[in-house]
Amino acid sequence: MRTFPRALALLTVGVLAFTTGGAGMARADGSGSIADTVGPSLVFLQTEFTAAVQIPFESGNRWLEDLTVTGNCTGYVVDPAGYVATAGHCVDPSDEGILNAFRQRAVETVARAQGRDDAWASRIYEQAAAEEWTVRAPNGDAGASTTVRLRQPTGDHQLFPEWTAVDVVNYQSFDEGDNALVKVAPRDGLRALVISAEAPEPGDEVVAVGFPGAVQSTNESTAIAQPSYKNGTVSSRQNSDNGLYRTEISAVLGQGMSGGPTVGADGAVVGTNSSGAALRDEKASFNFITDNIALRSYLESHGVTLAVAPKQDSSLNPWVWIGPLIGAGVLLLGGMTWMLLRRRRRPAAPAAPIGPQMGPRPPMPPQPQNWTRPPPPQPQQQPRPQHNPRPPQNPQPRPQAQQPPPRPRPTSPPLGEQPTVLNQPRPNLPPQSPGGPPHR
Repeated sequence: MRTFPRALALLTVGVLAFTTGGAGMARADGSGSIADTVGPSLVFLQTEFTAAVQIPFESGNRWLEDLTVTGNCTGYVVDPAGYVATAGHCVDPSDEGILNAFRQRAVETVARAQGRDDAWASRIYEQAAAEEWTVRAPNGDAGASTTVRLRQPTGDHQLFPEWTAVDVVNYQSFDEGDNALVKVAPRDGLRALVISAEAPEPGDEVVAVGFPGAVQSTNESTAIAQPSYKNGTVSSRQNSDNGLYRTEISAVLGQGMSGGPTVGADGAVVGTNSSGAALRDEKASFNFITDNIALRSYLESHGVTLAVAPKQDSSLNPWVWIGPLIGAGVLLLGGMTWMLLRRRRRPAAPAAPIGPQMGPRPPMPPQPQNWTRPPPPQPQQQPRPQHNPRPPQNPQPRPQAQQPPPRPRPTSPPLGEQPTVLNQPRPNLPPQSPGGPPHR
């Protein structure tokens, strides 16, 4: 019967593990994994920028023909009406990273036309970035023109199998918060992610999600690669001089993951993937996401109806874990009561046999309660015939057989269980170095 307490203990441990550990793994939609919650809301964004660059030739400034720069980012649905959130620099045509990409493309074009080597092109690009060569959109505005479209990878929740155009509603520059909002024609089945109303704390577990370019480059087909989920924790909360909060996370943000969501253990968004930096003398990277509190205000100010976590969320309903916990306690108490009653009904163990036994132990007759043997019966004394007359003598009684010591009562075994053994990142500005302008 020792298997029953062991099974009871294992069952209790399993129920406790479910009621405590399961609550921590609950998602914003009430069930499923992080991938089940976040995956259907993810979209792959492709932004096409078009602009011309003014080059200071020795003969004078000259505009190069229009160039095109393409950047890949990630977005996620925040309102079933078709609103998608992403990073601001993913759609900002005046972002310094985009402008430098045009300057680099212009220098490469001139280098090929003049037969220059890579060293010359690298030196002239550093000069172009330092001098901030002018970049102009086809309509004459500063920066570049922007065209954005989205698509989703294959899967059960794919709603956009083909490239679909989207409109840019609004965006913030990197220094203003790095948030952006685009809109696509709504479709049945769009699922919005919940934006957390609580600021993350250092040490909280998070998952950064997006479409890294390194993964896309290994995909031999033209289909969109599946998203990547990078685990990490909140490293710090930083506040800039202008009051802008950013959250540092230990999860790696690859190129192309910009604009994707970073979610907490409950599947709610705690920030949008924003930027990464690495020091030359350190191998580790420092990755930052936007502030989720500022993100909520930004989205609401542009007509977004924020999603609300379902009420069946385990963090909102304590009976999800209190009920099974009480059930486990009742089960444990009932099992102990059953064992106690069974122990009391068990008959007393038979006395050990005298001498070695070669076979099964024979049943022994029940012993008196005092566990002592009675004295053996005394034989009747008969008078013997006398042949010679003798004087009468008083007969002496025979000594009684010595009684064996009382046997100790066997003890019952103790109750209870027996002991057992981002593809378009924000490039940093290169340092200024001497170099002459391109020749023309």
